[in-house]
Amino acid sequence: AKVRYGAQVFGVNMYDTRELNFRGVVTLVSDVKLLNWQLQTKTSIQSIDWKESPSVSIAGKVMPISYLVNPALNYFRATLEKNMDEAIKKSLNFQPYVLDALEQLSIPKLVNEQYETWFRIAPLSLTISEASIKNEAILLELGLDCYMETIIENEVPKSFQRDQIRFKQTSKIAEQFTASLMVVSPYLQISEVITSNFKGQEFTSGDKKVMVTNVDLWHKNNKLIVALDLAGSLNGTVYLSGIPAYNEETAEIYFEELDYILDTKDALMKTANWIAQGIILKKIKENAKYSLKEGIEEAQKQMTTYLNNYSPAKGVFINGKVDGIRLTKIQLTNQAIIATIKSTGKIKVTIDGLK
Repeated sequence: AKVRYGAQVFGVNMYDTRELNFRGVVTLVSDVKLLNWQLQTKTSIQSIDWKESPSVSIAGKVMPISYLVNPALNYFRATLEKNMDEAIKKSLNFQPYVLDALEQLSIPKLVNEQYETWFRIAPLSLTISEASIKNEAILLELGLDCYMETIIENEVPKSFQRDQIRFKQTSKIAEQFTASLMVVSPYLQISEVITSNFKGQEFTSGDKKVMVTNVDLWHKNNKLIVALDLAGSLNGTVYLSGIPAYNEETAEIYFEELDYILDTKDALMKTANWIAQGIILKKIKENAKYSLKEGIEEAQKQMTTYLNNYSPAKGVFINGKVDGIRLTKIQLTNQAIIATIKSTGKIKVTIDGLK
């Protein structure tokens, strides 16, 4: 350290500068707490151990000055401790780092280009636990409240607003989570499955009987159009429309309000009234269904993979379990049925170090 000392006497500056040499170990003790996402400390100087006596060089000669330095340090002790606390407070404000990470996390991601399906995380609030010290490390727990959305659009804009994120503090972070998964079922795939459901079956009404040889599906006006190619007492195609619904017990999509399209029904009344009466339609409904069981099991399997000590980045580990899965929404697109599945469970993300 360089010290300037002296005075002004009768308008004359009588100052000198000396270089002071220090070599020692200063031990500090800090009480740590978290306030408004800033690490706050109350530091005290525990001890100063000189490896060499403090000295000053005068006219090329080194002179020990411990008897001057030690009282001076005691005099400035409170100032030194305060400066240390202010430096820690300034350098360890976690909010900007967390907000930067959240902004990156919130960028919408195109997860299926063919079906224009996007995934977006919309943060609502952040919760932080009290700071604790363990094994020479400061431990913090963070909790994120957010929406996890699947959106079907051409393009999804960014929606993150830094000043809208709420910050909270708590003694313990909840580990429960709720997540949404998607099961995308293209109409071609559904058509093939439903066609196989009809294979080898005859539908009779009196002495009339028909077989379904092929099924086609497409979307129109928030309903699914079901085209059935028939062979037997009636050769041709009939058209039905219905609203997809979900049977939770069997994990199957079936059709509510499945009925002949009006033009088709009028034509059938004239040419094949027996098939328009509903007897065969009722039997057709029983087979016009599509199982999501395999897709749900695969989604659960993938989620379990990401909850078994999964490490998406160095020092980051994810562990947890899934408690339950249920379907919450069915969406119709031009090319597929998209089923949104809600899952609940517990999750814990460990970050070993602040990089």
